[in-house]
Amino acid sequence: MNLNFHGIIAGVFSTGALLPQVMKSFSSGETKDLSVSMLLLMISGGLLWLTYGIRKKDKPIIIANAVILGLVVSLLLLKVNYGSPRLEL
Repeated sequence: MNLNFHGIIAGVFSTGALLPQVMKSFSSGETKDLSVSMLLLMISGGLLWLTYGIRKKDKPIIIANAVILGLVVSLLLLKVNYGSPRLEL
């Protein structure tokens, strides 16, 4: 099997794993169980993976991590918007 195919499938699974949480948080407005530390670490990791993908010119890595970053940033914004008055790391 083509190595790019594996990258595409991995990107679909990794991105798809975040969709239920984003949809649930958006529809319910509940974000109290989301960890700000986890979200910040995921954003940091996503930025590093995106940079790596850009440097390697690897489209599956670039696309998957750009989408993942968008989803994780949206979770962080939902957390800030719906979260408790005092955000705990």
